[in-house]
Amino acid sequence: MRDGSKTLPARPARPGGKPVLLLFGESVLASHALPPSGEVLIGRAPECAVQIDEPSISRRHALLAVGERLELRDLGSSNGTTVRGRSLEPNRPVPVEVGEVVQLGAVMAMVQYAHREARPRQTFTHGYFEGRLSQECARAAAGGPPFAVVRLRVSAKAGREEVQEQLGRALEPDDCAAAFAPGDYELLLLNSPPERAEARAGGLAARLSRLAECRCGLACFGRDGREPESLLAFASAKASGAPQEDGQSPIVADASMEQLYRLVDRVARGQINVLLLGETGVGKEVVAEQIHRRSPRAPKPFVRINCAALTESLLESELFGHEKGAFTGAQSVKAGLLESASGGTVLLDEVGEMPLPTQAKLLRVLEERAVRRVGGTRPVPIDVRFLAATNRDLEAASEKGQFRRDLYFRLNGISVPIPPLRERSGEIEPLARSYVRRFCEQLGRQPLALSAAAVSQLGRYAWPGNVRELRNVIERAVLLCAGEEIGSEHLPQDKLATSLSFEAPAEPLPEGRTEAERQRILDALARSAGNQTQAAKLLGIARRTLINRLEEFGIVRPRKRR
Repeated sequence: MRDGSKTLPARPARPGGKPVLLLFGESVLASHALPPSGEVLIGRAPECAVQIDEPSISRRHALLAVGERLELRDLGSSNGTTVRGRSLEPNRPVPVEVGEVVQLGAVMAMVQYAHREARPRQTFTHGYFEGRLSQECARAAAGGPPFAVVRLRVSAKAGREEVQEQLGRALEPDDCAAAFAPGDYELLLLNSPPERAEARAGGLAARLSRLAECRCGLACFGRDGREPESLLAFASAKASGAPQEDGQSPIVADASMEQLYRLVDRVARGQINVLLLGETGVGKEVVAEQIHRRSPRAPKPFVRINCAALTESLLESELFGHEKGAFTGAQSVKAGLLESASGGTVLLDEVGEMPLPTQAKLLRVLEERAVRRVGGTRPVPIDVRFLAATNRDLEAASEKGQFRRDLYFRLNGISVPIPPLRERSGEIEPLARSYVRRFCEQLGRQPLALSAAAVSQLGRYAWPGNVRELRNVIERAVLLCAGEEIGSEHLPQDKLATSLSFEAPAEPLPEGRTEAERQRILDALARSAGNQTQAAKLLGIARRTLINRLEEFGIVRPRKRR
């Protein structure tokens, strides 16, 4: 085949294995097996072999020829196809290489071959990894396949090439490996439920331990967290051997938080149930622990239960316990967590994710102050104070039948809303310095300074992942810094450069629209750091609907600074 008047260069022999087309974009993350040879139609139409449901993709967008060589042809798409930085002319085939990234509208694509033999593994950047992780979280939350996050810390005795070779042998084609910092790797293990993920992570650690000292941390979606920041923090804590929270007194450097902790002092002295409200990563567990530590129950246990991390049957068994023979594997009587916390405090984290049948049983426990073990008939009295935490609107969920209204009123003896980090920006610098000290201690190095430029850049970011996201950013900065001061060059520039200038002009509102609706849109954009897809999810509307609303209200669409 000819491209203009030039004969296309001969393509080197393709690698062994099966060809796979990888797709990744703001709202798309998928892999499609390709035939060994033939033409593959790509587009939005149902008849396309590779169907991509994304507005920037035309119904019949492009044609990919697979065989001894790869060729891509744009079919006159509305938003174009780009190869090596150049837009393709319609119906003119252009050769592409294995592993070369091409652009189809707003979606990036890459052809890879599932090698049968081990080969050096491509290591992506941390920024790319964060994007992939966010997409996998969204996909898993919508019922997609399970996955896990792994942090590997390998001593300097192992070279980069040796580590990549071992990763190439152990990881599967769809997995993702990235460099968090020198000697520090982060992995996505796709299609891996917890048991399989644990086995795979253990195998990886064993392989790398043959080269040098290796520490491994694993976080499974659902079991250990449901948000990118929480999964990264959990895996990091496991890899470092440090607890996620160190039990130290919280940093309070903002008027809103001073007011909140005055409320905590008053609430802690009573027995009333408390509902902690706030976005993911704001520190709801920290506030819950402070309520317990400042209460008369402080000498007794403080038990955290992640309601989203367990299946319905496991959650019931963990909460209430079980009798011998209650189900297969129940070989002895087991007291539940509510019994084990006798005299203390129980935090029901992510209570909004609790299955409805378990909600009914928890309501009975709250009313009777007694539990019935699975398989048992005799009530066992308990003395427990309940705290519950959620980032969901439980009142709205109860109106939709997604959460029991009577349970909501029982848990909501008093609600304690925790402001997001962007609304208490005065705490960003002291929190950052506290994390610098903590991670330096964990690594056994002298405390690092934090430059004025770094402090300024941290203060300008909206922190949609809140305190937990700040923690992850500082941990990586400490690992990257080889000198005595953390500068802006040690921070993730693509992330922190996000612009938040999207206030609407002071003009009359469009007919049929309200100021409350406009403010909800602005709040969602702020919470998502300007990411329109995430903002649309927070609002419960389609991205296209959000864009239409932005235009109606005259709100400037947020753009990343270049």
